Amino acid sequence: DDPAVEAAGISRFPDGIDTDVNNQDFSLRCITPGESNTALAAQCLACEITDLSAGTQTPCDPITNTYTQEVIVSYSNPPATGNLIVNGQSFPITGSPQTVVLTNLPADGLPVDVTAAFSDEASCALTEAALFTAPGGCSEPRSQVVLLALNGSIRLRQGVDVLAGDVIVNQAATGATLNDDVGGAELYVGKRANIATGYRAMADDILMKTDARIDGEAHYNALNDTAFGGTVVGSRYTPLALPVFSSLPAFETGTPGSNDVVVAPGDTRILAPGPYGNLTVGDSATVVFTGGVYDCREIRAGTKARLVFQSLTRVRVAERVAVGRRAYIGPGTGAAIDASGIIFFVNGSDGNGTPLTPPPAVDVGNRSEIQANFYAPNGTCELGKRTNFTGAVLAQHIDVGKHAHLRAANFFGSSAFGKVAASGGPAPGRPNRSLTPRSIRLAQNYPNPFNPRTTIRFYLPQSSSVTLKIFDMSGRLIRTLIREDFPAGEHRVTWDATDDAGAPVASGVYLYRLQVGSTALVRKMTLLR
Repeated sequence: DDPAVEAAGISRFPDGIDTDVNNQDFSLRCITPGESNTALAAQCLACEITDLSAGTQTPCDPITNTYTQEVIVSYSNPPATGNLIVNGQSFPITGSPQTVVLTNLPADGLPVDVTAAFSDEASCALTEAALFTAPGGCSEPRSQVVLLALNGSIRLRQGVDVLAGDVIVNQAATGATLNDDVGGAELYVGKRANIATGYRAMADDILMKTDARIDGEAHYNALNDTAFGGTVVGSRYTPLALPVFSSLPAFETGTPGSNDVVVAPGDTRILAPGPYGNLTVGDSATVVFTGGVYDCREIRAGTKARLVFQSLTRVRVAERVAVGRRAYIGPGTGAAIDASGIIFFVNGSDGNGTPLTPPPAVDVGNRSEIQANFYAPNGTCELGKRTNFTGAVLAQHIDVGKHAHLRAANFFGSSAFGKVAASGGPAPGRPNRSLTPRSIRLAQNYPNPFNPRTTIRFYLPQSSSVTLKIFDMSGRLIRTLIREDFPAGEHRVTWDATDDAGAPVASGVYLYRLQVGSTALVRKMTLLR
């Protein structure tokens, strides 16, 4: 007849159990006969975790290769002390149903088993197998990089427009920088230069000049964006742990041959893979690289010269690369590659070996069109003013001339370079299979940014069932572009910036996800209306 018992909603207790009511808080406890309430034997109502369900999942972060996942935990009669533990992460007990957010989960594309338990009552637990699946396609966090200075500096001169790609100085500078005249910041964003929404500027020290904009994220330990009127539109993150990337792509060196190749002005030369001495390409001359591995001592190309590539190619240069004004480097017409399938490994240094002395290790003339990757770990890469560059640059220092346009299409996330024979090209009497990839690859869309249409290319090593979907940055499905079987080879799909209902979508950054069996690949693209 005790009112506390009635209030607890319990009309009868099991035989052999007495009750005791604390007159201060009217909490109900069960004790064995003859025991006081200080010798608690058991709780009347057992703790139980009744359900686990998956909530919202964020897309994977290409820098950290991680994502977050909500899990909703339903339970009854939790312990009065301790925490709720979900897959090793601890949360205060707040009440059922409780939503927790698991952080820093690896984006490996695999199903995830989830176990929830209470720290002070370990027997009160529940496990759900494969409660959700991790996002895939973010396994290569460097895949969005367009400029990566190793432990030097980057200078984006006036009006440079980074349309797509991260701009990163991997380490604090260890010596002189391109920006010593303005205080030695590792990353200099010049007057009216811009880094697009959806991408990152990352450096130990960032200096922004008048009307410079970082529309994406800024990651730094020191930032000067006020002295000259620069603007960070996106989020700011500090401090920045260095190095940004603890590992870098393997650098390749080759052994040049003794035969020099000279292509006279206006002429065309088809070049098979193999070792060469110096390669000199005259004004308005063309060299066609058929694909494979080329070893050269030095490459010099004149005004309006063209270096054209038919398939996946590595060019290993012992010294330097110099390209004149209005030159073209990139895929040939109809080639089944993009900029990520062409890489120059340049082993030379600047000047006489002293950093930042002329000539640079890689020198690209003004108003050139470049669709390739340059990897020059010992020197500087200079991109001339008004150059249109699609690809990526890795170098000690990177100097980008005025009003250049940059888009990322790099080789970091591609397995393409395992597909090229180390020397010689196809064996006699055998077909050249270099155009059929040996693994699945998803290329950067082109153009990017775009309005209103863009083309997405993907490569299949064999006939496969393919799904290609468009998501916004919150993970919401926008459009299923394809869900059908495709033969081996290269395939192209066009997106017209509409959703599944045919309605135009807004400007912004979108994700496109290719699913082939258990393999999932993801890239970003930017719509600018």
